Amino acid sequence: MKLENIRQHIRRLYDAAGEIAFTAKLIQKDYGAYIPGSSSTPSEMSYPARLIKMKSVSGKSGIEDGPVLEKGIQMGLLECESAAPQVDDELDLDEERLIIAKVNSVDMGAGLLYEVWYS
Repeated sequence: MKLENIRQHIRRLYDAAGEIAFTAKLIQKDYGAYIPGSSSTPSEMSYPARLIKMKSVSGKSGIEDGPVLEKGIQMGLLECESAAPQVDDELDLDEERLIIAKVNSVDMGAGLLYEVWYS
């Protein structure tokens, strides 16, 4: 299958997903060159993306009682055409900034669909 065909199918899938495909922003930071003795402020680049949330990895077992103190890692399928997400990039999802912990390309090299683990 050609890469452009894969991209078209992924776009159609996210368009058809409707409400379960959340609008998000992929935020990548660039710290530039390090100059000793100075504090560098990162520049942020923002890219449009869409996220389909998957079942989250639970922070506790089924036999534990009480509140969950840590949310745990969440998983999702991220569609982002403008940039490839990397570990430590951020997702802006409903005004909440989430940090990407793991990224895996799942579209056979088409550069559009990624499995992301974030918290």
